[in-house]
Amino acid sequence: MKKVTISQRIKIKYFNTIILLLILFETKAQSIQNGIVVDKKGDPIAFVAVIPDEMVHKGVMTDIDGHFSIEKSFQFLTMRCVGMKTLRLEIDDLKQKTVKNGMLRIVLESSENDIAEVTILAGENPADRIMRLVANHRIQNHPERLNTFQCKTYNKISCLGLPKMDLLKQKYLKKDSLSVKNQKIARNFNKLFDGMADHDAFLMETVTERKFRYPNDNFERILLNRASGIPSATFGALTNMIQPFSFYSDFIQVLDKSFVNPVAPSNTKQYFFNIQDTLYQGVDTIFLISFRPKKGKAFEGLEGVLHINSRYWAVQQVRAKSFNPLNLKVKLDQQYVFVPTARDSGHWFPEQLNFELEYDKYPNPMIGMRVIGRSYISEISINPPLKQADFLPETPVIIEPNAHIQPDSAWLPYRKVVPFTLKDRRTYEWLDSFGRKKNVPLMVKGLQYLSFQKIPLTDYWNLNLANCLYINDYEKIRLGIGLTNAVANDVTRPRFWETNVYAGYGFGDKTWKYGGELKFRLIQSREMALRFRYAHDLREPGTSDVEPEGLVSRKLYASRFDGTEEIGADFSIRIGKRLFTRFSFQNQIFKPNYLYHFIENGTDRTGTFNFTEASFYAKYVFDTPNKTLLGDPQYQNNRYPIMELIYTKGFKDVLNGQYNYNRLVLAASQNVLLRRIGKASWRVEAGGTTGKAPFSKLFLLNQGSGIASYFVVENTFQTLTDTTVWLSDRFINVFYKQEVGNVLYRHKRSAPFLSLIQNVSLGKLSDAAAHTGIDFKTPSKSIIETGFRLDNLLIINVVNFANIGLGVGGFYNWTAQYPTKNWYERIHWRIGTRLSL
Repeated sequence: MKKVTISQRIKIKYFNTIILLLILFETKAQSIQNGIVVDKKGDPIAFVAVIPDEMVHKGVMTDIDGHFSIEKSFQFLTMRCVGMKTLRLEIDDLKQKTVKNGMLRIVLESSENDIAEVTILAGENPADRIMRLVANHRIQNHPERLNTFQCKTYNKISCLGLPKMDLLKQKYLKKDSLSVKNQKIARNFNKLFDGMADHDAFLMETVTERKFRYPNDNFERILLNRASGIPSATFGALTNMIQPFSFYSDFIQVLDKSFVNPVAPSNTKQYFFNIQDTLYQGVDTIFLISFRPKKGKAFEGLEGVLHINSRYWAVQQVRAKSFNPLNLKVKLDQQYVFVPTARDSGHWFPEQLNFELEYDKYPNPMIGMRVIGRSYISEISINPPLKQADFLPETPVIIEPNAHIQPDSAWLPYRKVVPFTLKDRRTYEWLDSFGRKKNVPLMVKGLQYLSFQKIPLTDYWNLNLANCLYINDYEKIRLGIGLTNAVANDVTRPRFWETNVYAGYGFGDKTWKYGGELKFRLIQSREMALRFRYAHDLREPGTSDVEPEGLVSRKLYASRFDGTEEIGADFSIRIGKRLFTRFSFQNQIFKPNYLYHFIENGTDRTGTFNFTEASFYAKYVFDTPNKTLLGDPQYQNNRYPIMELIYTKGFKDVLNGQYNYNRLVLAASQNVLLRRIGKASWRVEAGGTTGKAPFSKLFLLNQGSGIASYFVVENTFQTLTDTTVWLSDRFINVFYKQEVGNVLYRHKRSAPFLSLIQNVSLGKLSDAAAHTGIDFKTPSKSIIETGFRLDNLLIINVVNFANIGLGVGGFYNWTAQYPTKNWYERIHWRIGTRLSL
């Protein structure tokens, strides 16, 4: 018998140990039962409680995609979920539910019972006490209140049609009086409609790396990007533009919807809560609390179920949907994970985020549309050491140059989280083939051009749509052309140097305008830039230079302009996290296009006015702007006001400058969503000019004229027509609007939306005799107007997608200086419009 050496014995021992470990691992693996819970349609159901043998402490929850894993040592399973019928399955029943690879597939039926309101007789509703604890801990648990964080996300958005087969067959399969087009559809009915189940209408995947620094530094780098039918799509950050990153803000923002958050303070005043179930997870208790708006409350609310973990009273899971939607149905599912940290005990952080948007009648009354978004968050790092150089304020989202041409192998680590199905592959193949044949779908292409306002002409030059059309009461219509080498999207790192040139012709004044600029970005993380500019154009006199831009603004109804020729240079830089500054120097020649004389030291000046100026501009913003689908930054909800300042010094006898003056303007504005009241918007402007300065460098009151005077215009005096100019060299304007919200009733054709408005102005003019040729007044006594808007009296649906609400606005002027004493002539009526999805 051959003798076994010591080394061989050691090898045999190690081999046996490995075999034993593998057997134990296999045994352990076989003791885990995997499954998925779905509804009758086959859609997964998130956050179902799966309880073995009624032992609640051993129960598990399905994740956002309906999956669960549980130890096999049970005799029966109970599935409980709010809104679904409770299901109990014995072990023999479960064997019949087994599908591929031993996975269970369990179908739950919907329970049509609404959450009933109850009257708590013996003390306070216990659910209210828990929700107050959640509200008190919301700042601690809010991920965007951390000092910094970093993570990766895998995002998947799909768009699918929802054909109403009964209606389609009724229309296209009728035997009598069919048109040629309908006959063709009828012959290919199954191919056209039944085939919609084989692929989706659109599919997009992205992998992003996100960095955040409190309060308003965000940077997202798109590492991988693929969109069906669009080889080089630039909609990579679309998921973050649609859905909220967490469930802790006072209002949940989804597109244009601001839903009152049931987690916010004073939530028990507006929402009814009810404890539906209690589960246990180690030493933590999980309370399943259903919620919905209280009866008689008319506001944009949600209904659903919250899973509250007793550890820091945090939201662990939430399933919510819009309550009583008019047009767009919204669903949100979010799941959080507790992340331990070295510095403290840890923080809750989003792990999975889902949303669904459903249009029942878009793009066709017989074919609805559903948009489904999934986000899976990984590689979470809490409070990493991030610096200013890690962020690009001008371009908070960039896309890697080759993100859209990466092989499937690059996607595999991320697709393991959610299966890449045969339907997904067919969607890419079908739409990619369609895109090649049609050279990218025109609608998607148009949306991209509209969003970025640029159309590529060559690899380097783009048509700038912002310079192609202007409308105002003076020029009527200006048609023009603009060329720029700026990148044609807002997810590509801007070029170091950028140039823009434009020219346009106004049909009202029959005059050409033109100009251009050259910009050098020196340090992008600091927004440090140097710009040189020239313009032969128009400028409205008496503006504050800090007035808000918008589709409907003062520029739309301006009727008085100076012809200008201006050459200047700017240097801009961001200081710290929140302060943006700009230093400017310019030489200007103004020629008023209206009758005006300026009397200076007994000399009558008219014709042209020369100015040489140096300016300092500063803007302080605490909050991060919301990026809309059309690319413009919008401050929909600010914790703190936006502050602006511009100081201008005029120099006499410098580069032909004729006037010494100092001009200072301050502005503060805020949009704040008040939980129990609605959205409040206010803006205060104040300023003054000292020294001798002509009309153009003073201040005109914001008042309407032309066709715009028939419509309500924000931050404008609605009761002052343009027949009288209100001029001052010192002024203060206050604009306030309080949205009360839906009143009376809420219907898809009419849902009255009330807003209350108060505008006040006060001004003085030091030397009124120096300004002649124009008829003006000075608001030396306060101009006060009070009004209301009642929007959405009539709701008009546009192509089954958006709603345009028409309403009425009424305003009364209390001013002692008003041209008439008759009370009824002080009332002005306006048309109000409101766009919503």
